Amino acid sequence: MFFSMKRSLIVFVALGLMAGLVGCGGKSGSYQIAFSSLTDGIYVMDADGTNLRQLTEGAYPDGYGGDYSPAWSPDGEKIAFERWDAGSGYLHVMDADGSNLRQVMFGLENWGGAPSWSPDGEQIAFYKVDRKSDEDEYGEPLIFVIDADGTDLRKLTNHVLPPYTDGFVQHPSWSPDGKQITYVVRRSFPNGDYIDNASGIFVMDADGT
Repeated sequence: MFFSMKRSLIVFVALGLMAGLVGCGGKSGSYQIAFSSLTDGIYVMDADGTNLRQLTEGAYPDGYGGDYSPAWSPDGEKIAFERWDAGSGYLHVMDADGSNLRQVMFGLENWGGAPSWSPDGEQIAFYKVDRKSDEDEYGEPLIFVIDADGTDLRKLTNHVLPPYTDGFVQHPSWSPDGKQITYVVRRSFPNGDYIDNASGIFVMDADGT
């Protein structure tokens, strides 16, 4: 994962860890790393590995849940993350010291999250399941944007999968000027084989066009 302010900071994540466990940022002039433990919440430490502190407690009694995908706001004052509890997903935002925790949205369902702040800190892009009807058991993960205060949720992508295929649309990332959003499309046949010419990284304008 690469992060750049006045100079570059490179963080290597060990193979085997889930994508989205690490976020780099902090207030201007400081370099900090936020990361998720698979057992007990979100932590922050200085870029040199010192000053470790726990921000959330993400262990759940049923063993199915946790706090993941921490993402720093552009000014380093806030952290957005996804919280899972017994299969239900939420987007949360908290101050960088772990205080002032508030829920931004509920409804990630089976999968979703990966929050990404707009450069002005006013919006958060993420992916979540879009169900066409109550009979649509799994739905389709698509890219959404919501204002950082939890208002004005809107869907940006509307991919139609080829017949007899499965797929994911996930991991949005804003351009530095806030005008575009990149995202990952992974499409596969039900046996798990990926469709090479229909999978990859895509880009759209920030309004979904």
